[in-house]
Amino acid sequence: PQPPERLPRRATFGAQLAPVPDSLRTALGLAPGEGLQLLAVVPGTTAAAAALRPGDVLVAVGDVPVTSPPAGIAALRAIPVGRRVAFTVVRRGASGSPERLTPTVAMQERPRERGAHFVTHYDEVAANGVRYRVMVTQPLRDGRPAPGRHPTLFLIGGIGAYTLDGPFATISYGDILQAVVERGWATVRVDKAGQGDSEGGPTVEADFDSELAAYRATLAALPRHPFVDTGRVFLFGHSMGGVFGPLLAADTALARGDAPRLRGLAVYGTIAKPWMEYLVEAVRRQATLAGAPLATVDAMVRDQAALSHHLVIDGMHPEALGRARPELARALAEHYPDGRTFSGLALPYWRQLARQRVAAAWAALDADVLAMHGASDFVGARADPELIAAIVDQARPGRATFALIPESDHTFHRYPTMQASLQGSMQPPGGASSAPLNPAARERLVAWLVERAAAAR
Repeated sequence: PQPPERLPRRATFGAQLAPVPDSLRTALGLAPGEGLQLLAVVPGTTAAAAALRPGDVLVAVGDVPVTSPPAGIAALRAIPVGRRVAFTVVRRGASGSPERLTPTVAMQERPRERGAHFVTHYDEVAANGVRYRVMVTQPLRDGRPAPGRHPTLFLIGGIGAYTLDGPFATISYGDILQAVVERGWATVRVDKAGQGDSEGGPTVEADFDSELAAYRATLAALPRHPFVDTGRVFLFGHSMGGVFGPLLAADTALARGDAPRLRGLAVYGTIAKPWMEYLVEAVRRQATLAGAPLATVDAMVRDQAALSHHLVIDGMHPEALGRARPELARALAEHYPDGRTFSGLALPYWRQLARQRVAAAWAALDADVLAMHGASDFVGARADPELIAAIVDQARPGRATFALIPESDHTFHRYPTMQASLQGSMQPPGGASSAPLNPAARERLVAWLVERAAAAR
């Protein structure tokens, strides 16, 4: 059932924000920690209406100073659609000297998705007292809603604070969504807590179980869209999104009638091994690629194993661990710099993930599976998607396919090797070493989806 009040559309600033490089900070005469640099400005948004441009430094939102990405995002997120606000920015003037500007504009709502092949329905679901924004696209034919029910792709992305709501050219996975809607498919996505229009947050505080509950609610709500073929729903999970896939499939395995059933799961760059095993392997792999001495790598693996055991499995507080094991202080500061989060998410997320029996979920599901790995992916390990395919084939022979995608890294960019991708990830966004997207994974995914949907008709 729908919540009693419709989820309101949020405003958006419409610019990618990043810390200010030291060279630019010096050139503009900014104080340490002052401001955030605009890397890109999205057309049709508040930042564009204020005539802001890449390279500008945002130093204040109204009377609120901008001192960090969380502070800037929090200040912007609190402003409703239509309210006028002054943005204080500093930029290089025509003479090269810094200029301080304060354009005042009304906050614009987030741009709505539009396309020649689809119309987007902005829906919502509720889970654990939080309302989440759901975007469901309906195929168009000759500019009108295509009749009948259509195969549907449920897309779940990896960890991180980002929205999946907006024109496909401006959001993560937009190229995949565009390729799918051009095939006449419906698609569905849901924004995480604290992202886009979704309530809750901040995203750093979101936990694994709550995110899983939001995905479950999204699947359960699909029958209220009459153009969705609930017997032909397929899921694509990238990175951590691929962990949610088999857990959701277990919920739909016994679906009857009009209830949605996941007929196929495709994953890329995900994990199947227990989280602790993946983590220590990733530390060894990435440190070795970075050129660390092998003896040092071994020490790093030992430290990570100890940290993960005490913090994730035993549930110790980082401060308590630092006091009990002072020899781990250096590793603790490196992996948990704020004393509470790892890789941008608070400890409860990782503790709940560690309790999941992902391999057992893969063995239990009744669905076709495509497990992909990019040959240049230094984040994921080839052994995990290979393990997924082996688990599924052992339980249900012939239902799984492993696909190795050459020259594709974790984020679908084209790099010849894992080491080249690692080096590229250390460069600023849009830098000279940034690699183009590799369409091979997208093409492999779409071909598999079309094939499996036809077989399930």
